Amino acid sequence: MSEPDADLRRAIQAVVDDVNREVSQAESIRRSDVVAAEFRVNEELTPTEKVRRDHVLVKYSDVVESMYRT
Repeated sequence: MSEPDADLRRAIQAVVDDVNREVSQAESIRRSDVVAAEFRVNEELTPTEKVRRDHVLVKYSDVVESMYRT
């Protein structure tokens, strides 16, 4: 039996693949990763639960950088 992380990554990749079939290559998702933390309001999310991209990029810069190294 596969480990849950591998199953989760496969499920997410299947959704990404489905989305990529519906958009142009320029709009497609090329790299992704899973962060093992729940985003919280007033940290990674605004009070209306929109992602604070600048905050996420700073907080998870090591994850983002690792996606571009490979």
